[in-house]
Amino acid sequence: MKTSDYNKVALTFINKLEGYKTFFKNLHWSANHLTAHRLIDDILSDLIEFQDTIAECSQGYMGVQFSLGDIKPKYINFSNTNDGLVALMKDVDDFCDTIESDKELRGITNAVNDYQQELLKYKYLVMLSRKDGVVNSVINLKQ
Repeated sequence: MKTSDYNKVALTFINKLEGYKTFFKNLHWSANHLTAHRLIDDILSDLIEFQDTIAECSQGYMGVQFSLGDIKPKYINFSNTNDGLVALMKDVDDFCDTIESDKELRGITNAVNDYQQELLKYKYLVMLSRKDGVVNSVINLKQ
């Protein structure tokens, strides 16, 4: 993939991740159950670290820094944690599909694969929380 093409792909993905950060932060702050609050905090912490890794590795690959104003969050709106997590998983999978065939991007692809593993863990933990009634009754974002 040409560096200029990757720059557009990376920025689009990073902007989506910025939107997910805001979405999960809203859920985190509006949670009225400690279990939900902590679970969303963990999801958010890993998302922040992942976005930072992708941004820094991408700039290293391209050999240029992003410019001030390049980060423009994409608005993300779901009514609950599970739907947001499922959408995030799809966006991460799509990004991986876009870059995985490029040998020069193997390091970034590995970081994406590691994060996909974390997302599967969170999918399981959200499922457990739903069984406990925490996610269904507490983590739904008020529209």
